[in-house]
Amino acid sequence: MARLKIVIVLILVVCLGNSCKRLSTGGGDHLTVAAPDYLKGILDKGAEQFRDENGTKVVINYQPFDSLISNTATTSGYDLIIGIDHATGDSLSKSGFFDSIGYTCPFRLSLVAAQRAGGDSIHEIADLAGPDFKRIVMLDPQIAYEGILAQEMIGHKRLWQRVREKVIYAKSVEHMVSFCNSGEADVAIALESSLDAAKGMAVVLRFDDELPDNLVQCGAVLASSTNKPVAHAFLDLFDARLCAIYKLRGVYLNGGEGKKQRRR
Repeated sequence: MARLKIVIVLILVVCLGNSCKRLSTGGGDHLTVAAPDYLKGILDKGAEQFRDENGTKVVINYQPFDSLISNTATTSGYDLIIGIDHATGDSLSKSGFFDSIGYTCPFRLSLVAAQRAGGDSIHEIADLAGPDFKRIVMLDPQIAYEGILAQEMIGHKRLWQRVREKVIYAKSVEHMVSFCNSGEADVAIALESSLDAAKGMAVVLRFDDELPDNLVQCGAVLASSTNKPVAHAFLDLFDARLCAIYKLRGVYLNGGEGKKQRRR
């Protein structure tokens, strides 16, 4: 009888130990994440790895980049958001939308000038105001956050008044590319990640230093999450271990030093 009691106690100790270990590394039924669609392949692999290591299923709702930015306030039903801009992160952090630990800024996007092969060369943004570029296409700022980025970048360089008459607004990335391929536009200004599948388009200039706060992308656990330890564990996995993200076209390590930046 005494031996049986010892065996039972040992079994309980082992079970409790495993439960505590799983809880500390992210055990739970499931985790809900909102993320931009350009991260789909990378996050899917991370979700599989996280499930295998921690026994937690990660459910990811992929959205277009601009939809995620504009609808962030409606994502309170999620545990974690990945892929919002730095300015939005600051605003939501101050309002208490995020968990008190804060948010990370692990990567940034590249805003570029692109054109069909054989187009006129462009060396700096001021060239857009020159006679070689008669039509400039970008996404409509009224319907796409990407268009806001392009417009703000030109305004930041005090060129908007000189180029505004040249600007054509497109309704989609496909529409924008068609303007360039048909010769109706000389150059497109867009996120490099948006042009990943575009054929015949070449990046001729990057504007990474023009709007750093807008192009830096953040991840954060929501204050309303009921699974915060699990969400933080998945975010840490994304930050530190999914190096393949920096091989995506137009997606780069923020700061270029491989160090995680966490805001508090």
